[in-house]
Amino acid sequence: MAKLIAAVIGILTSSALLHHLQNDIDGNTLKLRKKLRNTQDRLETALPGTWRIKSQEYPSLKTTLTPNQRAKLPIPTLTQTLNHIEKRFIPTFKATWNDHVIGFANLINGIDVQDSIKSRWDKWQKSGQKK
Repeated sequence: MAKLIAAVIGILTSSALLHHLQNDIDGNTLKLRKKLRNTQDRLETALPGTWRIKSQEYPSLKTTLTPNQRAKLPIPTLTQTLNHIEKRFIPTFKATWNDHVIGFANLINGIDVQDSIKSRWDKWQKSGQKK
């Protein structure tokens, strides 16, 4: 039962975040369109009269967009996600993992255990004789 509740809360939270982000994207897109329109108008007024191009009718900028007019977020399908994981993520992760394991194995192989132990033993004996 606890897993079901956690799953439902997770789905609700993710859908609320997706809705919030979609509204933010729509609002930011609208602001950018308005800024672009204002900038274009200012640039056209700055040009001499002979250089001005007759401005085309721009679609009115609505403050609210219906769900059908909203830009769709590029949410990949399940098969696209699985293909990405199988063909790109896993091989990259595996190659990185193998490189790290090989590097660690080479590091261990490069250690000369007998010389290391002998030098530490000699240092320990010398430090014991000094006292």
